[in-house]
Amino acid sequence: SFSILNLRKIYLLVAVENEVAIHLYKKCGFIEEGHLIEEYFINGSYRDVKRMYVLKHQYQKSIEEQA
Repeated sequence: SFSILNLRKIYLLVAVENEVAIHLYKKCGFIEEGHLIEEYFINGSYRDVKRMYVLKHQYQKSIEEQA
């Protein structure tokens, strides 16, 4: 995505209770940027989400460290 679309930053939203995904995103270099309270209404209740991001240079560094 960084090279093909010439992006500088990628961000995502993930449910706070999805600990497996959060761990995986952190392993890929993503950093928690914020906690959004009651952001989505799903199955009769409001759900909190975390916003996570990675910058191009951070992602490249994490790839080099894993090699």
